[in-house]
Amino acid sequence: MAHNLNGQARQEIIRIGRAIVDEGKAPSVAFAVFDRDGIILADGYGDGDGKGHRPGMHTAFRIASMSKSFTAASVLSLVAEHQLDINAPITRYIPEFTDATQQFGDDTMPVTVAMLLSMSSGLATDDPWADRQESITREQLSTVIKQGLRYVFRPGEGFEYSNAGFAILGEIVHRVSGEPVAQYARDRFMIPLGMNSSGYDYRAWEAHPSTSQPAPDEVCSLAIGFSRTTPNQSWQVERFTEPGAFSSIGGVLSNVADLVLWCNWLSAAFAEPSESPDRSDINPHLNPLPRRYRRLMQTAHTAVPPIIRSGSSRGRLCTRETSELHSYGYGLAIEHEPSYGDIVYHPGGYPGYGSYMGWHKDSGLGVIVLANGRYAPASTIGDRIIRLALADTKEYGKTVRPWIATINAMRMVNDVLREIGTKMHDNNDSVDDRTVINAFQSIESIYSMNIELDIPLLDRANRLVDIFRYDTGAPIPEAIPQRMPADATASTEARLSWTIPCQRMPLRCTIAMNPLGCPKIETLEFTPCWPIGLDDLRETTIKIRTLG
Repeated sequence: MAHNLNGQARQEIIRIGRAIVDEGKAPSVAFAVFDRDGIILADGYGDGDGKGHRPGMHTAFRIASMSKSFTAASVLSLVAEHQLDINAPITRYIPEFTDATQQFGDDTMPVTVAMLLSMSSGLATDDPWADRQESITREQLSTVIKQGLRYVFRPGEGFEYSNAGFAILGEIVHRVSGEPVAQYARDRFMIPLGMNSSGYDYRAWEAHPSTSQPAPDEVCSLAIGFSRTTPNQSWQVERFTEPGAFSSIGGVLSNVADLVLWCNWLSAAFAEPSESPDRSDINPHLNPLPRRYRRLMQTAHTAVPPIIRSGSSRGRLCTRETSELHSYGYGLAIEHEPSYGDIVYHPGGYPGYGSYMGWHKDSGLGVIVLANGRYAPASTIGDRIIRLALADTKEYGKTVRPWIATINAMRMVNDVLREIGTKMHDNNDSVDDRTVINAFQSIESIYSMNIELDIPLLDRANRLVDIFRYDTGAPIPEAIPQRMPADATASTEARLSWTIPCQRMPLRCTIAMNPLGCPKIETLEFTPCWPIGLDDLRETTIKIRTLG
């Protein structure tokens, strides 16, 4: 389903996006809000090439560490083809790699491919040293590896952002596939997905510019990187670096239009196949990596602590200002935002550039920001825009599709409550324990064995009678829905909550199913829906849509 932004939200997003130029953080910026149907809003602003030509949706920027998602996808494609073992020690593929035993002795685990992908190898963070290594040769990289790298903790025991780790992954791709990661990623992903204006070598744009002499109001084909050491200094051109052994950490050049294709292809792994088909039945090359591996890229593997040493901090020790939980997947990061659910993202900072891509895992609503100032805070801009877009389009939580068994159990509980309400109506709103017990015994075939052991039916009946008598009043039979209630929420496919109308206030019902092959109810709870208090205001914004 396509998303629409209202006029006020669109104006505010444009203002936020342009602020990176207006506040002197970069000479120019190109950004877009998108969903799985394509671009919703796009803008290019500022001086993209030092000649007054603004950037557009097809202007190429260096995307910096966003490139790691292409490296991770390349590694996983080799895993999917059984050419690479993700849990194998690095020394299987890079014999000269010096493992952590040299620093920690035998009391350590070997560094694996998965650890490098998930930033849990323990290799010390290397911003911004690594950003200046792009063009080194494979022989020079091998020399670095042979000399040994230092660890800040034992492999697998924490999070530490390592560019060198992704350079090693790029070398593994080369040794296993026979192709440099720049060629492998372009052939395997960029071309099949239609990202024809993306690549690793800036000279391709210089040799074939989209227009030889653009007028001042026209867009440039390649955004030149700029830097300055003080806010009052004029922008200085950053020299492009050529592809090399470190290109796998941040060497991709791409544009907003192409990156929307990339983000949507990754995001589609969480959509229903009918909603976002891979079309692999038409052309297998349109599915260069199976959905399950794309989901693996966007799944939390390593928790990111609130004290971090890389990313936007540029190597400084800092404490994150927000309380949201962050994790690192494989070449992508995940923010576990309580109000909106998971947001998949990756920032980028490079000599001459700052970038960000991020999308809401459930809906696919996302943002791309590309700027041409050294380490420009595109991630800050992108984070603000995606939250504004999610709030405006009223996206939150995640879509949960309950099991059929969960839905059937909900309907049977509603049938019981409808029966109780009818009998209460016939008896002038009075009800006794035996009536409630008999009603709930009629569906005891769907109870898990722990139900009676945890709280006997008699005690459950006494509690429910008191709720009807003193709190909610009798259920209103004709108002109890036959299908999935509109207010139903589900934290998982096995747990469902909903309300039924009663005479004085609604009754909240919750069931949870056990994990057996034929699931049965293991949790059965009923609580009055008291008026919202101040302590509940935060909770009321955390809802989960259900389909079923």
